Amino acid sequence: MIAPSARLVGVMDAAGLRVPSHARGEGFVVDLWLENNGDRATQPEAAARPLWQAEGAGQAATVKGYRLWHGRGEAALADALSACGAADVVILAARLNPSDSPGPCLFFDARDMAREGAVALHLPQGGIGPITIETSRASQGARLWSGRSR
Repeated sequence: MIAPSARLVGVMDAAGLRVPSHARGEGFVVDLWLENNGDRATQPEAAARPLWQAEGAGQAATVKGYRLWHGRGEAALADALSACGAADVVILAARLNPSDSPGPCLFFDARDMAREGAVALHLPQGGIGPITIETSRASQGARLWSGRSR
């Protein structure tokens, strides 16, 4: 799950527990996400579960054989470009300069999230096969409160 702002990424670990990338921020989104799984943990408790590890100006996790990297803000911009070489999926809560090429990874930045809304990635087991992308814009269409495509 990628929050609409890209400031938070949540993943389900091997035990089926939901683990947000950060202990703070996007509280409403995280609370709903945890609640929908029947998880009574608070966001800080869920974020303390072992999965995400600090890596440069971001956080990295390996899920189902896929390497994910998440960075927030301008400080993570340079690291996001280099993370794309080692990660399968990179999420950046900042806008990538259109002239920059992130490389071979599946890349989401703040511009993508503003256009698509919340995103769910479905990862096949073992890192083999295509990643299925589900966006709120594709499933719900454009809404008055979601802004126009950018």
